[in-house]
Amino acid sequence: MKKRISWLVLVLFMLSLVVTGCGGAKDAAPEKDAPTASEKKEPSKTYEIKIATWFDPSHPMVKSLEKFQEIVESKTEGNIKVKIFPSSQLGSEDTYIDSIKAGTVEMGVTGTMINTYAPLIAVAEKPYLFESWEHAEKAYFEEKVGDIMAEGIIDKAGFRVLGWAVNGWRMLSSSKKIESFEDLKGLRLRVPNVPYYIKMAEAWGCNPTPMSFSELFTALEQKVVDGQDNPYATVRASSFYEVQPYMVHTGHLFTPCPWILNEKFYQSLPEDYQKIVTEAAEEAIKYNWEISKANEDADIQFLKEQGVEIVIPDAEFKAKLMDSQKVNDQWWFDKYPGAEELCKKIDSLK
Repeated sequence: MKKRISWLVLVLFMLSLVVTGCGGAKDAAPEKDAPTASEKKEPSKTYEIKIATWFDPSHPMVKSLEKFQEIVESKTEGNIKVKIFPSSQLGSEDTYIDSIKAGTVEMGVTGTMINTYAPLIAVAEKPYLFESWEHAEKAYFEEKVGDIMAEGIIDKAGFRVLGWAVNGWRMLSSSKKIESFEDLKGLRLRVPNVPYYIKMAEAWGCNPTPMSFSELFTALEQKVVDGQDNPYATVRASSFYEVQPYMVHTGHLFTPCPWILNEKFYQSLPEDYQKIVTEAAEEAIKYNWEISKANEDADIQFLKEQGVEIVIPDAEFKAKLMDSQKVNDQWWFDKYPGAEELCKKIDSLK
């Protein structure tokens, strides 16, 4: 009997320990939950976009790049840093195109020189292809002719075209006054080292002198060349008015400037950042067109105040300028397959 009581006491004692242990667990500080996915999240990866351009800091193009910079850095909360290198700091256009292709520079503003990878891009600078700002806007923003020109460029070049900014209408400047078509004969005209610029100058009777933009001011100052062609905004921003007292309002070329981005870099970005970059480029490029168009009169007035005399061609002079280029039409159509159809499409939008 005593043994039974002893065993009963022992069992009751053991049960009390178990109950006490369970009650104690309720009173103990709760264990911390396992960290959530958001708590485990590492700091966001950062990226850098270096942008190369030949334009000077005061040019509307650089102002537009600064808007792109502002939008991208704001919307990514600084996780994408944008650094702009104006005034050919990263080399001449052909140099930094190669750098963007290789991926050592992420982004750049170019001209139609990239037609090496998409030949129809050259057509954008066919003389007298566009007749007004409105005509060009309709072609690029409504009909998306830039997409037609740049088709296939990603596979061939390793970079994409984010959009088509604009440098404006190219005008002639010179060290001597030009009042008629005949005055162009023998003019040593600096041109980009691009075949169709050379042919354009030759059709005017000029002596074309291919030269990079970074060398141009010195060449004008030292009278290596007599003249050059660029929009009023470029003449102002690059201070060409200091060494070129005359201009002719030719408006012979409407100059688009594609913004290009290395494709591997683009694909390395998270999808939301890709969207931010493309949308920021669209917004900044529209801004570029707006300020380029709005500032043209102000640029003309500024140049006049600096003593530049601007000649407005009369009807005969203008007709000769335009008619002289017709001799090159077949060359364009033969050299760039699809050019004739594209030109007809653009012409139909006038």
